[in-house]
Amino acid sequence: MILSLRTAVRFAAPVLILGLLSGCSNELLSPEPAASSPDPKIRHAELFDQAIRSGRAGKEGDEVGIIIKSSKLVDRYKLVDRYKLVDRYHYEYAFWGLAAWVPEGELRDLLEEMAGDPDILSVEPDLPVDPPETMLPIPVAFQQSPWNISDVGGNSSIARSGDWRGSVEGVTVYVVDSGIHGYDLNEVATDNLSNSQDGLDAQMHGYPAAMIAAAEDNSSGLVGIAPGASVHSMKVLDDDGTADLATVVAAMERVIALQAQSDTPAVVNLSLGADVGSEQYTALDDAVDAAVAAGISVVVAAGNEGIDARTVTPAHAKGAITVGSYSVSGLFTKSRRESSFSNYGPSVDLWAPGESVYSLVEPAEGLGMAKAAFLDGTSFAAPHVTGAVALMLSHLGPVEPMLLKSALIDAAKELDSGLPRLWVGDGAAEAMELYVAGQTASHDSVTPPGSGAGADGSDSTPNDAPTHTLMDSFEDGFAGSDGSATWSGEWVEHGESNGTDKGKLRVVSSGSCASGSCLRLRAPGKNRSVSRAADLAGATFATLSLYTKHSGGKHRLEISGDGGASWTMLHEFSGKQGKQNLQFDISGFLDNTSLRFTAVDSGEGNLFVDDLKIEANAPGLRSAN
Repeated sequence: MILSLRTAVRFAAPVLILGLLSGCSNELLSPEPAASSPDPKIRHAELFDQAIRSGRAGKEGDEVGIIIKSSKLVDRYKLVDRYKLVDRYHYEYAFWGLAAWVPEGELRDLLEEMAGDPDILSVEPDLPVDPPETMLPIPVAFQQSPWNISDVGGNSSIARSGDWRGSVEGVTVYVVDSGIHGYDLNEVATDNLSNSQDGLDAQMHGYPAAMIAAAEDNSSGLVGIAPGASVHSMKVLDDDGTADLATVVAAMERVIALQAQSDTPAVVNLSLGADVGSEQYTALDDAVDAAVAAGISVVVAAGNEGIDARTVTPAHAKGAITVGSYSVSGLFTKSRRESSFSNYGPSVDLWAPGESVYSLVEPAEGLGMAKAAFLDGTSFAAPHVTGAVALMLSHLGPVEPMLLKSALIDAAKELDSGLPRLWVGDGAAEAMELYVAGQTASHDSVTPPGSGAGADGSDSTPNDAPTHTLMDSFEDGFAGSDGSATWSGEWVEHGESNGTDKGKLRVVSSGSCASGSCLRLRAPGKNRSVSRAADLAGATFATLSLYTKHSGGKHRLEISGDGGASWTMLHEFSGKQGKQNLQFDISGFLDNTSLRFTAVDSGEGNLFVDDLKIEANAPGLRSAN
């Protein structure tokens, strides 16, 4: 298993590959036959030896980093106290859970105990990121328009990168990496989650990635795909290049929380990851899908192992835009082929330049010149796509991430092999605009906060378990008590009574529905709600999926596992969230299950709900009154 920054660097020298040396001698979970493998709650059990940390400040003996995903019904501090954990991070937006340290000698017993704990959905090792190697940079005197920016059409894009006038506004680019420098970037903020004293890039990794995406179009440095876009750095790598998945997840948590308070669309660049040897999800995959479900596009490097990316986290995350690397050769007739080191396969969505990519690696200081280098790796292919996403979000405004991913692929050109390569030049913006206008948000939804995977972190529906479905597309034509018909027996109204002068709670036929009719809940009905029960008796897993469109006010989707005695919020709709396709793992609420939609303030706006579906392995799945 290689956990790596997705990069290699070249400066008149052989390619330098960055990776984690696996093969740690400690065996926390000794090899056993498959029949006696650990509980499926324990994700990536074979990799716990790589989560060992030695000599942490003030501690004697080795410790192991773990990441826990828990039920929302449990107070995370109770888990810390229950298992005597050394608390590190708490997660709420990416998923409900925490990261912690445990003594190495106690890990086996602890995992066995956690496997039987109904409050815990999954436990996994907190894997480290190894430091990248350094490089020798090239001085840069005046602004240059790198060949790689031109090759994807940057010079003929709607920003006309390189004309000294291109500028991209109204979008935020989050760079989760080794930090950046402010030179030739519109740096708006830096969050330093590392153990370093500042947020500057000491690894020559995050800065060149940010430059490819968003370098300013002026007389100095280089120019990026989305020139001058606002860049918010999330530094997760220490100055020695080390980090762990828990810190990267904490950065994603921070991004989702910030965007929940912002109307500005955003894209995240993640040029790091790990080959975990299977398609099973990790906490980082959960965090990526949570960000996408919250309306944030996430661009991920495919990795440099030359393998199928289906075993690589977060490259295999369903919601990510995963980017492979291609090379260019030929003077007059260009040949574009996949890089031999690039990961590949169905998880890779787009290809971008990733060999001999030119970017700044050090800023100008005093009277000195900035310095650049030729860079190899999917780490530097990915930010080309990040810049493209920023460019289109600036042009189109907020677009559902899965729809924007499809639009980028639709506008792409082709490699020699026929695979889609990024194109933002002549005609691309118009093609994407037409595509977005002509499509509704994809129903191929991803997992939002607090959910996303089954208890084992993979697909929440076991391959050998029959799935049963309860579906409500609201096509029955029933309306609220102020309408012409009574409510269907499956749904119950609560709160203020409906009336001709009150906000209505009813099924309507509207263009805001996914199709036909849907449920509409208006914000003026303060504390008005509608609930429905479902019989999931005997089920061991269940998922809830639905289409929503939110036009204002504040609404909540809540779930109860005790018949309505207590409620847990799955999602809050505030501001104007627009169209979303949401999916939740509700396996922790299988006893006496009820759903509820509630209007919680008196602001103006509607929540539309359509195609509500519960899937479970309960043969008797049915609505319950």
